[in-house]
Amino acid sequence: MTVHVGDALYAGVLGLGRAGAAAMGWTVQATGVEHIPAEGPAVLVSNHVSYLDPLLLGLAAQRRGRWVRYLAKRELFARRATGWPLRTMGHIPVDRGGDAAASLVAALRALRRGEVVGVYPEGTISRTLVVGHGKTGAARLALVSGAPLVPVAVWGGQRLHMGRRPGARLRGITVTCRIGEPVDYGKGEQPSAVTERLMARIRALADAAADAVPPRSSGGTGGGV
Repeated sequence: MTVHVGDALYAGVLGLGRAGAAAMGWTVQATGVEHIPAEGPAVLVSNHVSYLDPLLLGLAAQRRGRWVRYLAKRELFARRATGWPLRTMGHIPVDRGGDAAASLVAALRALRRGEVVGVYPEGTISRTLVVGHGKTGAARLALVSGAPLVPVAVWGGQRLHMGRRPGARLRGITVTCRIGEPVDYGKGEQPSAVTERLMARIRALADAAADAVPPRSSGGTGGGV
């Protein structure tokens, strides 16, 4: 596994996230973490329902001794409060309105170093919470690198956005991360076909997570993360 100079900072950020969840009485769950390779490259591909999603997947990957390098919008890297931490932790900027291909080149370099790359194929947070159409970038990364293509679904963090509504509560909720078996693909297969299968797997994981998570939990930080 590649050791990045910012991994100590990354560990600290995840530790703060874990402590914050405990303080809020959240139940933080992760299943299927064994599908994240303990070493070597991997592309983790997730739905996107809240700003908490990278934290949830990061905590799950940490259990396997891995650090996820996310593709994130370039604007975050330009901000004083977020730019330095994101760069230091090895995350990858994406110019969504310009040369997005450059981010795939950077992600491919990370994979060739044996790193884990995190991708949100929908491109932004889904306000409907329904897993939508996915862009083909994650599939292309896997096809070129040969890395496992691992589907992920996160659920529960969207209640941060619901917290702006009257009567919504943020304490004692359950947030979960479900990681599925890698999606099979063939050398030379069309990225669009691989993406269709990938998004179907993510959709199934998200549906299962939504069905399993209660409207409110009794508190605690169970689930192993």
